[in-house]
Amino acid sequence: MSYNITKWKTLHIDNLMINQVDLKYSTDKQNNGWSTHIHYVNPEDRYRNCIIDDIGILVHINIGSEGSDEIIGELFLDGTIKVKDIKLYGEGSGTAYEEILKPALKKSTGYLSARLIWEGGDTIENIVVQDGDIIECEL
Repeated sequence: MSYNITKWKTLHIDNLMINQVDLKYSTDKQNNGWSTHIHYVNPEDRYRNCIIDDIGILVHINIGSEGSDEIIGELFLDGTIKVKDIKLYGEGSGTAYEEILKPALKKSTGYLSARLIWEGGDTIENIVVQDGDIIECEL
């Protein structure tokens, strides 16, 4: 899709794990101001020297150009993120989906189902991800 997402609705997430290093744009996008940023829900967490293996730090990871595209989850010591929710809509969301989220989902483990309404309602589709396999089905 070359346009933006009007609405993203997460239907179900079950133990969806994405590695932090997989959430990145291609070099040409980074050179044009696109990048990913981690925002700690508790700012003091960024100064912690270690994270207990089974307790993650709650983070919001911005994956878009406008700040409305983010992954909410727990960041663990090994760099994996247990995804709690995904918010993806507005300016730049189509690019964020195609160039960051979708490639990262192809390397993920766990389960995700979501409904996407593309700009103007032109297309409504469901996506299902199971251990890196992605099925996109237009409704």
